[in-house]
Amino acid sequence: MYIINQYASSPEVGGGSRHFYIAKELIKHGHEVFLVTANFTHLMHNPVDLKKNTFIKKINNINYIYLKTFKYKESNDFIRIINWVIFSWRVSRLFKLITNKPEIIIVSTPSPFSFLGAFSLVKKFKSKFIYDIRDIWPLSIVELGGISPKNPIIIIMQWIEKKAYNNASLITSTIPYAYEYLKTFGVGKDKFSCLPNGFDKDELLKKEKIKTSISSKIPKKKFIVGYIGSLGLANALHVLINAAKLLNDNKSIAFVVIGKGSELSNLKAQVKFLNLINFYFIDQIPKKQIQPTLNLFDVCYLGWLNKTVYKFGVSPQKIPEYLFSGKPIIHSYSGKGCPINEANAGISVQAEDPIAIKNAILKLKKMDNFEREKLGKNGKNYCNKNYDYRVIARKLEKLF
Repeated sequence: MYIINQYASSPEVGGGSRHFYIAKELIKHGHEVFLVTANFTHLMHNPVDLKKNTFIKKINNINYIYLKTFKYKESNDFIRIINWVIFSWRVSRLFKLITNKPEIIIVSTPSPFSFLGAFSLVKKFKSKFIYDIRDIWPLSIVELGGISPKNPIIIIMQWIEKKAYNNASLITSTIPYAYEYLKTFGVGKDKFSCLPNGFDKDELLKKEKIKTSISSKIPKKKFIVGYIGSLGLANALHVLINAAKLLNDNKSIAFVVIGKGSELSNLKAQVKFLNLINFYFIDQIPKKQIQPTLNLFDVCYLGWLNKTVYKFGVSPQKIPEYLFSGKPIIHSYSGKGCPINEANAGISVQAEDPIAIKNAILKLKKMDNFEREKLGKNGKNYCNKNYDYRVIARKLEKLF
C-alpha cells in the first residue's frame, strides 16, 4: 500500500509522525508500506537534501519515498503553496517507479492538493482509495487564518476537497465528528471512520535524561502549570498568559511553556507587557525528553480558540502524550467531545476564558496528591485503551 502525506515525518528528520507509527505497525502484520512525503517542510528538524527529484530509503522497514520541494522559512510563506502543487505533480509521476500494483492508496491532509496527484495513481492502478483528514482544509484556514472564503486558493481547495470526498472508497479522520461536516457533501456516515492521533508505547518508555540546561529553567518548589508543543495562534497560549496575570501575586504558582512557533515573539512580548514574574519560556526539546519533562509539571495545559470549526471535535498529538504522563490536565475547549472529560483526567473549561483557567488551577492546587494522582491514572488508562498506535493500526487493518 501507499500512504501519501506531504508532512509525514520520521526519526531521521526529527521525530515520528502519525503515519510513521501506523506504517510500522502494519508492517508487523505483513503489509508492505510505501510512505510518500516531501524532503522539506517547516516541521522538520533535519530536512533531507536531495539531488534528484525522488529518493527512496528504507527506515524501520518502511519504504520512504522523498519527493523534492523548495525550502521556505515560515508556515505562511507563499513557497509553501507552490510546494503543494509541486508535491502533487511529483506524486502523479510515481507510476514510473511502481512495479507492483498498490491495492490501497491512502492520501492524507493537510493540503488537499496531494489528492490530485494521488488520484491519477488510483485510476491507473485501479487501487482502493482512502482519504485521511487530519485538518479540515480549507475550513480551518478560513476560520483560524482569517482568509476570505472567496480567495481563489480557497475556492480551488474546496473543489479538490469535494472531488476527494466523492471519489474515496473510505474517509478516515483524526477528528471524531468530522462525519457531520461530510454530510454537507452528501457523504454518509457509513463511509467514515475515526482514527485518532495516538502514541507509540515503546518510544514513550524510552525516556532520555533531561538536560540540566532545561531542568534548571523550571522553577523548584512551585505548583507548575506546563505546556509542551507548538506555539501557534490556534494553541491559545495568550489566554494562558492572561490567566497567569490573574495569579501573578501568587508566588507558589509558576507557568512553563516549552516549544517554538510563529507566536513565540508575540507571547514573550505579552508577558513582558503584563510584567509577569511567574511565566517561563523554554526552547523546543527532543521528543524523548517530553515524558520526563511532563513529570516535572503538576498540571498540563491545553487550549483552543473559541471557533466553530471545533464543533467537529479535536485530536491533537498532545492529548495522548499528556494523558500518558499521568498528570491532570486543564483543557480550555468549547468544541464537541472533550476527551479530558471522557477520561475524567482533569478539568475542562470554556475556551478563551482566563478566569475559568485560573479557577481550575486553584481547584487542582487545592486537591491533595491522591486526588490529582487519581485524575492522572484515569487519563493514562483511557490513553492505553484508545490511543495506542497498535490499537489504531488494527482498526485500520479491519477497514481494509
